[in-house]
Amino acid sequence: MTVSCVCGKTFENAISCSRHKSTCLLFRASRPRPVGFLQEGKDHVVCAYCGYKARNLFKHLSTARPPHPGLGEYRSLHPGRPLVCSDVDARRRATSKALHGSETYRNSLLQSEGVRRALREDPGILERVRRTKKERYGDGGFVNVDKRRKTLLAKYGVDNPMKDPSVASRSLNTRRALYGDNPVQRKPVIEKATLEALRARGLTFKAIGIEFGVSEAVVSYWVNYRRDKPGGFKL
Repeated sequence: MTVSCVCGKTFENAISCSRHKSTCLLFRASRPRPVGFLQEGKDHVVCAYCGYKARNLFKHLSTARPPHPGLGEYRSLHPGRPLVCSDVDARRRATSKALHGSETYRNSLLQSEGVRRALREDPGILERVRRTKKERYGDGGFVNVDKRRKTLLAKYGVDNPMKDPSVASRSLNTRRALYGDNPVQRKPVIEKATLEALRARGLTFKAIGIEFGVSEAVVSYWVNYRRDKPGGFKL
């Protein structure tokens, strides 16, 4: 069953149509004004690109499709424009203060564990990522290094963050604070046979990571994503 938008375009399913509507200016203009959106900035914010009104724009921008700017691009284009209305921001800060003692509290551990839990429960995720990259770019391990380098040069004037003296200095100070004057160095290579032997013994990704001084995510990447890579694994 086909689904159509007010602009006249038709789609095979509702999901495709919904994605289109996130950038369709005609659809945005046809939507009725939400009840209660009376004062911009206080009870709602407005997208500078399409005029979409909401109490916060994070979901709108995170799901936007070109030519509509995404969240990161929107922030760079409109650095002083609020993404959340003051009413929502005040309630969020009050709740965070009451529950965690800080208005700006963020549970970064929960966010990282969410990704790790998904990888543990569905090992096929990394395989699907590899397959998609293979179809789009011809290489299952594709990383757009050129785009990353251009972005770094445009934003910071260097093609590697560690070439920025301030970043390098902060990194060194952090390592010294954690490990003393002689920071712990990672072992650069783990042999495939060694990794397979550790996995055969039933060691978890976290345990292997602790052994070799890397994160659990790095071990998961090499086990599930680069298992066919010959020789040693560079960590």
